Amino acid sequence: MTQPTDIDAAELSPNTPSAGAREGSAVPSVMSYASTMLVEDKTVVYDEDAHTMLVLNSSAGAVWSLCDGWRTVASIVTELAGLHGTDPDQIEDDVWDTVEKLTALGVLSDARRAQPPG
Repeated sequence: MTQPTDIDAAELSPNTPSAGAREGSAVPSVMSYASTMLVEDKTVVYDEDAHTMLVLNSSAGAVWSLCDGWRTVASIVTELAGLHGTDPDQIEDDVWDTVEKLTALGVLSDARRAQPPG
């Protein structure tokens, strides 16, 4: 098994799409082969297919916990902003960066796929 990868919401890849390419209606969900465990203040995600472990800080873990396949990224931003008493505009880019990084690592579904109108 490889060394765990630490994921810090504030230190994500600068190669993420611009906010204009992001759809607030995207609905990220955890892949079925990703297992989660809480260890102290960190969320540990084990990718059973790749046999890799990710260690999420508390901010990335909070985003991860809301990626349930029902909430949109916009609603995740709103919920986290409400929980922390901050303006959604101040955290939107960090939430998107976290979702995009976890998607690129293969543990979240493609976050750009919007839920079909129903």
